[in-house]
Amino acid sequence: MNITFANERTFYGMDGKQHLNASEDHWESRPYGTYIRRKGVCEGQARLFRVLLNNWDFEVNATTINGQSPLGPHCWLGVEIDDKLFYCCTTQGGLFSGSNFIADSKEYYPQIYTRSALSQEDLKKIESHVRSLKR
Repeated sequence: MNITFANERTFYGMDGKQHLNASEDHWESRPYGTYIRRKGVCEGQARLFRVLLNNWDFEVNATTINGQSPLGPHCWLGVEIDDKLFYCCTTQGGLFSGSNFIADSKEYYPQIYTRSALSQEDLKKIESHVRSLKR
């Protein structure tokens, strides 16, 4: 039931950083391909998470953010809750992390919201809400 990282779609370059070796149809970077195959790279996982969050049940605004991580190019989620931006990474930093990520200068969300992390209280509220939606 879990989504794993598509290691076979990446390689480490001479710069010591991880790079994408995209498939012909780019399934590893797309939400549907990640969902169907139950694996994807950071972009596919972030996009799938965004699709799941951007619905009327959650009442949150989520968008993918591109930039750099200590391992190289990276994609994660920016989720706006109560006028604060929370960095959510499903691959490198755990579900609610991202303090070592540097967004590209052209990214809009990090410029208008301050960085923050979910408190334990907020995390419990979200977990409770998710559980209440299960039928």
